[in-house]
Amino acid sequence: MALVQFALEHYSIDRRRILVVGFSLGGCGTWFMSSHHPDVFTAAIPMAAATGGEPIEKLATMPTYVIHSRDDQVVPFAPAERNARELQKLGRTIRFEALMDLSHYDMVAYVDARAPRRPLGRGSMERTCRRRIPVDNPRGENVALATF
Repeated sequence: MALVQFALEHYSIDRRRILVVGFSLGGCGTWFMSSHHPDVFTAAIPMAAATGGEPIEKLATMPTYVIHSRDDQVVPFAPAERNARELQKLGRTIRFEALMDLSHYDMVAYVDARAPRRPLGRGSMERTCRRRIPVDNPRGENVALATF
């Protein structure tokens, strides 16, 4: 959180568009950070990730886009899909994307294969993910902050 706080203090961050994103263990961290810091993050994108034992009622309290491959040999697919269904039943804003033919070690392919394509709530994650602003522009344009 120190890095996030530093960025918030030194850059003009649009606080309505702060994503937490991670793959594998970083995805587990995404679940953790989004469930423990909903006051900071506005959307989450865990990829190929387990929830790390967080209680279901603490998960996806913000728009969440879960990406997981059916062929992941490290983090099982079935629990991720089951959690997404349970969260949908709780009325959470969650999108679950099942990928095919990608192993757990195809991290770059996860990013290349999928990008959010539609609004998920509280603004569009697509615009947030695709906006490119130089990081050497302190106090300039609004910057969407994502952590990995």
